[in-house]
Amino acid sequence: MLRMYGFDGGTPTHRAYRAITEMEPEMQCLGGERLDLTVLPRWTEYRSPRPAREDAWYDLLWTDPADQVRAGEFDDGRGRAAEVLCEQAVARAGHLPMPPVIPVETRLAGAGPVTLDGMSEEEITLWGGREKALEMLRRRRRIAVEGDRTTDIYDWDEWARRAISVITDLTVPTGRLL
Repeated sequence: MLRMYGFDGGTPTHRAYRAITEMEPEMQCLGGERLDLTVLPRWTEYRSPRPAREDAWYDLLWTDPADQVRAGEFDDGRGRAAEVLCEQAVARAGHLPMPPVIPVETRLAGAGPVTLDGMSEEEITLWGGREKALEMLRRRRRIAVEGDRTTDIYDWDEWARRAISVITDLTVPTGRLL
């Protein structure tokens, strides 16, 4: 089974998991009942034990399904479950990179036109008229898009294609497990 655990201070998990499982639903059954592929986020906080890097935002671990239960007992929302899983991993399988960032111009183009809807005539006059108000709103939107640090700036579909390729190339461990 494909598992993904998130925690405060780690790379995003909801969009990543959804992108993989929507693109390739059978990924959820990976490893069958005897083994899980656990995708663990790396830390984004300063001086973290497993810092996120551009080439490694997520660690891939083969884990025993029973370890998921034990890790859940230690889940404090700050990555303790991830530490337990790293300690109990059957085998390290690799890592997944950071998703590509959608270029600012592409995100701006997708935002649609700037309008004065919702502004009163007094506000428009205060800003120097219609053209100056529109210019100010366009600049504010550009600043907001350039400064965006949410998960919306990443191309999760492209990332999922890469992740699925990496995951399908993995060799499932055989033989005796722990």
